[in-house]
Parts: sequence; C-alpha cells; structure tokens
Amino acid sequence: MSITKRRFKRFLVSASGPLVFAFLTICISALGLNHTPLIHWVWLGLCVGALFLILQTYFEYRRRTYDPTWALKYQDIWDESEPLRSKAAKILLEHKDDLSQIDEDENEALLSPIDDVLDILEDIGFYMQGDQLSAEVAHHHFYHWIRGYWCAAESYIRAWQKKETARWQHLKKLFEETSAIESSIDKRAKEKPMLSEKNIEIEKFLKGEIAEEQGFDD
Repeated sequence: MSITKRRFKRFLVSASGPLVFAFLTICISALGLNHTPLIHWVWLGLCVGALFLILQTYFEYRRRTYDPTWALKYQDIWDESEPLRSKAAKILLEHKDDLSQIDEDENEALLSPIDDVLDILEDIGFYMQGDQLSAEVAHHHFYHWIRGYWCAAESYIRAWQKKETARWQHLKKLFEETSAIESSIDKRAKEKPMLSEKNIEIEKFLKGEIAEEQGFDD
C-alpha cells in the first residue's frame, strides 16, 4: 500500500461512523422539506453540521497520524537493544562481503546476531502495515536506523528471502514508505534514498552504532 492510499484509508477511518450516518439521514430527510418556511434554517444547520463533521474527521486524522503509542514502546525496546545493535553492526562491517553466504553453516551462525536487530525493525514494519502506527511516526522515531540497517544488510535480507519468502516481509515496505516521507521533507533524498554505493556512508553508520555501545559501556 502506498503512502497516499494509506493516508486516504486513515482519513476514512477517522470519520465517525454514527455521525456520518446521522448527518446523511438528516440530509435525506431535509430533501422533503423544500416547501417549508424553515428550509433555509434547516440547510444552514446542515452546512454547520457538515463543517463540524469535516473538522472532527480532520482532527481525528491528525491524531491517528501522530499517535506515538507504539513508537514510544518500540523506542524503549530499541534503546535497550544497544548491545545487540553494536554486535550486529560489527558483523555487518567486518563481514560485508559474506552477507549473502548464508548456506554455509559456519557463516549462518556467525551472521545470525544481525537477525536480532532486523526482527525489531520488522515488528515496527508489521505494526505500520496494520495501521497501528503511521509511516510519519515511524520515520520520525526510526528512519536513521531503518535506512542504515536496510542498506547495510540488504544482501543478507535478500539471501534469506530466497530461502524463506515471508522472512522480514514488512521491512522493505517500512524502508520504502519512510523514505517517501524523507523525500517529501528533503528533496535531495528523493534522488538518493539508499546510502552510498561505495559503502562510505554505510561504514560511517555502522561505526556510529558500534561507538554508541562503547560510549554506553564507558
């Protein structure tokens, strides 16, 4: 589902069902009052009611768009995962040329700590797909890491998905939709959603993740 479709769906869901039904019922009833002296007041009341309904829907849409409930829960989980992230980053940095070699038992065991980090991001993507948190909120809280780990581990993710199609199935969509948000904010990001193909920016990101844990230990 695209960002536009997701936003439209959220707007529809934001409209109060009972209020919409009541408003439509009154509108239909008003059609039979064309010859009454009060018709102008009736239609004025309907216009005011329509404005109220639109505003109510808009405010509810905004609330749903920026609801931080799930993001804050996963922010805590993410912050507590610094040791796991540091370990995963070291492996991604030191074994970047072997990430697709998952069929070798030794490599699979060596690379498996990467899974712990990708699993957390997959959960965020899962709840975004289920409209429990918006792409806007996921972008605000996690885009730096979504982009970094997707770009650093893409060959590893794709290698696993050749074996297990359903593995990390929400992660790509999470990256794409939060990248769309980034592009809407920074037009330069539209042309370059991925980090440097020469791995300079990926290496900088991974070293930053390692340094975070080292600083935490100090």
